[in-house]
Amino acid sequence: MKQAKWLVIPAIMLLFGWFWSVVSEEEDHGYGGQFNLVNASLSSEVIPLNGQWLFYPNQLIEPQETVFGGYDVRLVDVPHSFTESEFGTYQTDINLAPEAVGELLSLYIPNLGSAYKVWVNDDLLIEERQVGASRETTVPAKKAQVLDFRSDERMVTITIQVANHYLRKGGLWTDVLIADNDTMARSYNMDRVLTSIICGSLMVLFLYYLFSFLVQGRDRYHLYFSGLVFLVILRLILEGDKLLFTFIPNFSWEWSMKLEYLTFIWLLPLFAYVISLKYNQQANLKFTKLYSITVLLGSAVILLTPSYVYTQYLVLFQATLVLGFAYVLRVILKARKEDEPYSFINLVGLLVLLMAGLNDVLYYNDWIRTESILSIGFLVFLLIQIVILVIQHANTIEQYRTSSTELKALNAELEEKVNARTQELEKSQQDLLEKNRFLHKISYLDELTHIPNRRSFANVLKSDLSEAQEKGESIALLLIDLDLFKKINDQYGHQMGDACLKIFAELLNQHFSKLEGFVARYGGEEFVVICRGQRLERLVESSNELREKVLKLKVPGVSQGELTVSVGISYAEKADITSDVLFEQADAALYKAKDQGRNQVIVFDK
Repeated sequence: MKQAKWLVIPAIMLLFGWFWSVVSEEEDHGYGGQFNLVNASLSSEVIPLNGQWLFYPNQLIEPQETVFGGYDVRLVDVPHSFTESEFGTYQTDINLAPEAVGELLSLYIPNLGSAYKVWVNDDLLIEERQVGASRETTVPAKKAQVLDFRSDERMVTITIQVANHYLRKGGLWTDVLIADNDTMARSYNMDRVLTSIICGSLMVLFLYYLFSFLVQGRDRYHLYFSGLVFLVILRLILEGDKLLFTFIPNFSWEWSMKLEYLTFIWLLPLFAYVISLKYNQQANLKFTKLYSITVLLGSAVILLTPSYVYTQYLVLFQATLVLGFAYVLRVILKARKEDEPYSFINLVGLLVLLMAGLNDVLYYNDWIRTESILSIGFLVFLLIQIVILVIQHANTIEQYRTSSTELKALNAELEEKVNARTQELEKSQQDLLEKNRFLHKISYLDELTHIPNRRSFANVLKSDLSEAQEKGESIALLLIDLDLFKKINDQYGHQMGDACLKIFAELLNQHFSKLEGFVARYGGEEFVVICRGQRLERLVESSNELREKVLKLKVPGVSQGELTVSVGISYAEKADITSDVLFEQADAALYKAKDQGRNQVIVFDK
C-alpha cells in the first residue's frame, strides 16, 4: 500500500499530459478566413472561433474598407498574438445555419488586455476604450464583453481592431466565442458564479487563518498562509474576465496590470515561507529571505516603470517562479525523506502546482493553447491544507478518545468523575442542539420586524404554489412598498424609519390574517403577501383598505398621511404559473403603481 501511493505522482503527470493533448487536438472551425457553422448548434453549445482569420498587421481597417484591396493581409491561426506589430485588424466570415438567421446571437470577446473595436457586418457593436495607431492615441482596456447581434443573412463578417502599445504582445491571443444569446448567457454567468463561489470560499479560509494568527499566539505560519490565500483571491479576480472590473468598473488599467504581475511574482515567496515554517527543520530561511529580496526588486521594477517596460521581462519573472518551485520541492522532498507528517500529500499538492505553473509558462509563451491555471493549482494546494487540517483535528479527537479509554482502564477511581464529565458533555450537546434549533428558527425571521424574512417567503411561496396547483386553487402574490421611504429615513432618521417598518409589519399581519395570508419582509421597505383561494376582487378590496389604513396610521414623530403604500398584485386563477413569473408580474404591477403616482393598487394585466 505504501508503494502503491507513489503511483499518484505519475498519474497526475499523465493527467496533465492528457489535458494538454486534448486541448491541442481541439477542432478548428475556420479555414481560409471563413468559418462554416452550418452544422453547428449555436442553441446548445458555445463555439470557439479558433482557426484561420485574415490579419492586417499595423493597419486599422473598417469592414467597408476591405473590399478595396491593396492591403497587406495574411492568414493567421487564432488564438494569435503579435509582437512585431503594435496594432492590427482581424477579419473572418461566418456561414451560419439557416435556423440561426434572424435569431439573437452573442459574440464573446475575451479580456485582451488591449483596446479593441468589434464590427458585425458593417455595424460597430463596441469600442472598448480607445483604439489608436500610437500609444498617445490609445486608451487600453482590460475587460471581456458579450455582444448581442442579429443577422438577416447566413454570411456574417466579424471585424476586430486591436491596438497594443502597452504590453509585450497583443492580438486575439485567447478564444473568441459565438453562441445564441441564451446559451452564451448561461455559460458566461456560470463561469462568473463559479469564480465568485471559489473566491467566497477562499475568503472564508483567509479570515479563518487571519483570525487564528490574531488569537492563537501570533503564529507566523497562519499569517503567511492567510497572505497566500489573499493573493490567490486577487489572482482569481484579476485573471480571465477580470471580476475586479465588475466590482470596480473604473479601476485603473495600469494598476490592474501591476497588481496582476505583483500577485504573480509574490505567490511563490509567500508559499516558500509557508512551507519553511511548516517544515522548519528542513527549510533554509536565509534563502527564503534572499529570495524575497529578489522578488522585492522585481516589484520595484513593476511599480516604477510603465507596462510596456516591465511586461517585456515576463521571462525573468517566470524564472523567479521556477526558483521558488525548486526551493519548495527541495524542502518537501527532504521532509518526505525524514518521514515528516503529511509530507507525501504536500508533495502531491506541490506536483499539481508545478504542473499548473508549467502550463502557465507554456501558455504565456504561446507554446500551448490552454488557459492560465496557476491560481487553480494554488487552490488545489490550499484545499489539501484544509484536508490536512481536518485530519489533524480528527487525530486530535481520536487521541482524546484513546486517552479517555486508557484513563478509565488504569484508574477506576476516576470512573465516576469521567461519567459525570460525560453527562456534562451530553448536557452541553443538548444545549447546543437547542441553541441550534433556536438559531434555525430566527434565521427565518426578519431581525427588525420579527415577521418571516425573504428566505421564509421563498420556501412558503414554493410550497403554497405546489399545494394550490394540486388543489386547483387560485394563488396571488402582493408586493407592497412604502412610498418614498428614503425621505422618511432622511428627514426623521433611520431609528424612526425602523419604527415605521415595525408598525407597518404589525399592521400587515393583522390586516391579512382575515384572508389567511402569509406576510413577509422581502427587503428594505418592500413586503410580500401570499394568498390562496381568494377572489381577485376581494384582494383588491383588501389592498385598498390597507392603503386607507396606512394613510390614517399614527406613527410617533411622523405626520399622519405622510406614509403611503403602493401595491402590485399578481393573480393566477388555477395557480398555473411559476413562482418566478408570479413574482415578476407582481413586481411589474408595483412598478406601474409607482410610475402612475404611487399610493394605489395595480393588478398585473397580461
